[in-house]
Formats: sequence, C-alpha cells, structure tokens
Amino acid sequence: IARPVDFYADAGVKGCVCAVVGERTTYDSDVWESYWDDYDPDGPDDQPRLRNILPEELDEYRQTFDLFIAIVQHGVDYPARVIQQCRARGVAAWLGVRMNDCHGLESNRSPWPSKFMRSNPHLARVQYQKFFRADHAMNHGSAEIRERYRAVIEEMLDRYDMDGLELDFCRQPLLFGIGQELEGGKLLTQWMAEIHDLIKAAETRQERWVPGHRLWH
Repeated sequence: IARPVDFYADAGVKGCVCAVVGERTTYDSDVWESYWDDYDPDGPDDQPRLRNILPEELDEYRQTFDLFIAIVQHGVDYPARVIQQCRARGVAAWLGVRMNDCHGLESNRSPWPSKFMRSNPHLARVQYQKFFRADHAMNHGSAEIRERYRAVIEEMLDRYDMDGLELDFCRQPLLFGIGQELEGGKLLTQWMAEIHDLIKAAETRQERWVPGHRLWH
C-alpha cells in the first residue's frame, strides 16, 4: 500500500487522490457493500459472485478479492494506511468517490457491480433502453441515490482524517434521465451544498494538517 505513495512522492507529486468508493468500497463499510462482500475465498469457482465470469479472467478476480480480504485480516484499513503514508512523505492525502461508476453493469460477466445496483434497475437513468453502459448508470435525480451517496460520504468523513475529498463525476458524467438534466442539475447543486456543509463540519472535528509544512493547525 505504501509503495505507490512512495513512488509518486519520489517523483515530486504533492497530492494523492485514492479512489475508495466505486460500485463498492475498498474498505469495510457499514453502509455500502465492500468489494469482497458475498465472496467466499474457500468456495468454488461457480459461487454466485463468480459464476458468470469468463474463465480466462477468473484467477485475476479471485486474486484481487483474496488480497482485499488479506489486508483486512491483517488489521489494515486501506484508506487509513494510504493517508498515513502520505503524511509520512509530505503528500496531501485525498480520498475519492466515483459518483456513478457503472463498470460491468451492461453484462452479467462482471463481479464489480454491487448487489444494490444489480437489484434496482428501476433506479437506472434510462428505463426504456439498455444499449450503452451509461443507460445502466444510477439516476441522481432520485432522492434514494443521492441519500445513498451521502451515507458513504458521511461515513468517510467520520472515519478518515483526509486532506480533501474528490467527488468524481467524470467517471460517468451522465447522471440523469434523458430530458431531466436541467432539473436534475438543480437537485445536484443543492445536494453539493449540503455535502459541503458536512465537509466543513468535519473540518471542525479534526485537526488539519498542512501539506508540505509538516505542521498541524
């Protein structure tokens, strides 16, 4: 976990963004599914989480999930460890949330999408066609989706003393149903203001580190 931070610090990079939320989380979340949830490391290759994966990709996926589990079993919190190493190297530590990651939703051969995304197609941004990956993306015009992301952001702000939070809307920039973009933009603007308030509140709870100065204030 420390090695990539060291690589970029040695190259003179002053800030690091670690993406820890996609379709699932890379830490043991209480509010979202993690990437190793519903995977049995001792189970067969045809267990539900792996059943539809292409045979040539199976080993790679299993190794990835096994690595996540091993990190947790060793008592390591992945985002916290990244932040720790950034601190040690004088690098600003940001955590990132992919706001509408939908990799694999267009196929049943990918284990990345969460059960929530798989089981709630009525929350997809396009209901009447499934031609493109973006058709399957979650509709941020839905209050349920906005509240779902708020929950994981609140958890991260409570749990991690990060220097910044990236909300990555570029991973899938189509966020609303077709024809609902302008009205959806108003909803999202209000939502962003509420998230900003959460971030400001988190700042008051935590001592803030000044990257490059190795000081606390």
